[in-house]
Amino acid sequence: MCQMKERCVAVMERNKSLFLGRKIIFCVTLSALIISIETFFHQSIGTNILKPDKISNYIIAQKKPNSVFLSLVESSSDLLYVYCEIEVKNAPFIWEKDIQSWFNITNHISISHKNHSLGTVKLDLENTQSLYKNRRKGYQVLGEIIERHDLNRLRRWNGLSEYGIYSGRKATFNDVIMFSNGWIIHKTKQLAVRNGGCLSENKLQMHNVTVTRYKRVVSIAVFWGEGAWHFPMEALVGLAYVTDTEQWSSFIHVTQKNKLVLQWLKLVGINEKRVIHGTILADYLIVPETGKCGSPSQDHIQWLYKKVNISVPFKRNTVLLIKRNKSRVMPHFAKIQRFVEKFAKEANINFLLHDDNFLPSLHDQLQRFANASIVIGPHGGGMVNLIAAPKGTCVIEFSPMEANVCYMRLSYLLGLTYVAVPLYGNNTVKENKIKEALNYCQGKTNSNF
Repeated sequence: MCQMKERCVAVMERNKSLFLGRKIIFCVTLSALIISIETFFHQSIGTNILKPDKISNYIIAQKKPNSVFLSLVESSSDLLYVYCEIEVKNAPFIWEKDIQSWFNITNHISISHKNHSLGTVKLDLENTQSLYKNRRKGYQVLGEIIERHDLNRLRRWNGLSEYGIYSGRKATFNDVIMFSNGWIIHKTKQLAVRNGGCLSENKLQMHNVTVTRYKRVVSIAVFWGEGAWHFPMEALVGLAYVTDTEQWSSFIHVTQKNKLVLQWLKLVGINEKRVIHGTILADYLIVPETGKCGSPSQDHIQWLYKKVNISVPFKRNTVLLIKRNKSRVMPHFAKIQRFVEKFAKEANINFLLHDDNFLPSLHDQLQRFANASIVIGPHGGGMVNLIAAPKGTCVIEFSPMEANVCYMRLSYLLGLTYVAVPLYGNNTVKENKIKEALNYCQGKTNSNF
């Protein structure tokens, strides 16, 4: 803006012609317009960082097990220094029943997905048995559904029977401190809740916290909300229930402002300058319902699939093999790779290795999955890229015997063909089971394309 004003002054001094008056009027009008736009943006975004009140004292006696102790709140410039002992135990999750009504909850109108075609699920017998042995009732029910091949019950299940039905809720708070792990406490009252749904630290202890005060914030910060799977599928998808106006006029609060998080936010249209993390004080806070326990709703998944908007080639003829190097490494992976490469060559299919030691940008990773007709690999964060896979893609997951169905559920709700191959405790798989799964996928993809 300063450069434009200086340019206008230079124009006025340089031009002594008969048109000087017109140029002066033009420059004055342009400057006034710029100042008006700047003022508007400052009112909506730029001045969301507010100077806190003058020194205030908050002393709260312990009356309940769940208490917040704030001994002194002192302000300086745009920062709020909180010299305190904050100790809260077992605060409820936002969406639990019978919570004291100290914040507002509204419901989003969910989109009907009746005409959306769901995928297919094929589990190895050992994987089905592992569902029965799981401690979670929902997994046991799923094992029975799959064993009986009950498609109607599978359609109704949608992976949510254990957790209840999403209703697209959104909570709003006033004058609260928000932490990067999803904890929310009222600044002056003995009240606290947690964002998320199944995992969280059940005790919050903080000492001498420094926070920045914001006017309007949308928070999608949750426990583990910085992870490769957890951020897009638990945190980010919460933005499905936030209006464009709410997003545009607010800062977006996340668990951790890391490279991966910023890439995902950029994909859905969030500017990095509006992203904040850490402990904050919000005059007005919006918290949308996130993907509970690694199980985003169908609304969540369809919203993110459309937002990602990766182009899909007309003809897809690639088998993509995922390789893990940093954790849960498969000891005989080289043998598996040779086997899959041989299969691809004999089937006249292109082969691509998705190696987590040599990953391209997030956009290019998603493009790889959009190009693939078959995706195969071990359970892990790499499979979150299935969000870009179009209907008909066949997914072979080396699925742990302790059972985790997050990628099966994602594939099912995206309309993909999902096949589970047992991944044993020593991170090994059986070659004959891989071969069976690849042949099944080849038959499916040939019928789809």
